[in-house]
Amino acid sequence: MSMDLFGDSYQQIITWRRLSDSTAVRYVCFLNLQTSLYAVQSADFYSLPLDDSIRTFLDRQLIELFIEISPRDRSKWHPRLTEAMDNHDAAF
Repeated sequence: MSMDLFGDSYQQIITWRRLSDSTAVRYVCFLNLQTSLYAVQSADFYSLPLDDSIRTFLDRQLIELFIEISPRDRSKWHPRLTEAMDNHDAAF
């Protein structure tokens, strides 16, 4: 079976930014292993106090999105991880 049937491969990278002393954003980013480019798949906002059900929901949503739409087609790709995060923030 050819690897072409499976499409691109990705490494998931989790990065965080603190927004205040009670809020943060978690970026789920991908490194495309074929192109060495980075993209943000999702940015999830958290506030204190934490609710465990929200993380479960967001993780499920991330997996469903990955399966339904190829990150190659859905995302904007960048040569640096911080550039991908900054551009994602600017778009939203």
